Amino acid sequence: MPVIPLLFFLLAFVWQAAVSFR
Repeated sequence: MPVIPLLFFLLAFVWQAAVSFR
């Protein structure tokens, strides 16, 4: 099971959180 998709999902989640924080 590749971990890349999960990593990308986490990255997108953190990115959205950062944008929302701003």
